[in-house]
Order: sequence, then C-alpha cells, then structure tokens
Amino acid sequence: MSYLFPPMLGRLVREELASGAYKSEDDVLVEALQALRDRDKTIAGIREGLADLDAGRVRPLGDVDAQLRTKLGIARNE
Repeated sequence: MSYLFPPMLGRLVREELASGAYKSEDDVLVEALQALRDRDKTIAGIREGLADLDAGRVRPLGDVDAQLRTKLGIARNE
C-alpha cells in the first residue's frame, strides 16, 4: 500500500527502504508502531518501578541475589 507522507517522514521511510532492511512501507510502519508500543511499555515499567521505590516497596539487591541463587542453585563466585 502506498501512503502520502509529509516530506520529512517520507524521506525517513525511503531511507529505511533503501537500506534493504524493509521490503515495503507497510513493513516500516509495522516496525515503527511496534517500537512505539515497546517504548511505551518500557516507560510504564520504569514509572511503576519509581512508584514502588517512592512507596518503599523495594528490597536490597543482595537479598534478591541470594534468594535467586538459592532458588536456582547458582554458586556465588567470589
């Protein structure tokens, strides 16, 4: 499908197509939209983590490390 892009966006899409990484404008758009969704999920996760930190819902890294090593049977390399 062909799209009518604003000039700057059209240039970016053409550059991606010229790179050979994508076969069509649709492929470029799908990848871009998936990247936006991934970015939004990452930002939401960071915000959630910061809220947990602010609310005191945290544990020391050493405690988590020890628990996971015990659970997974991983020896500590010192």
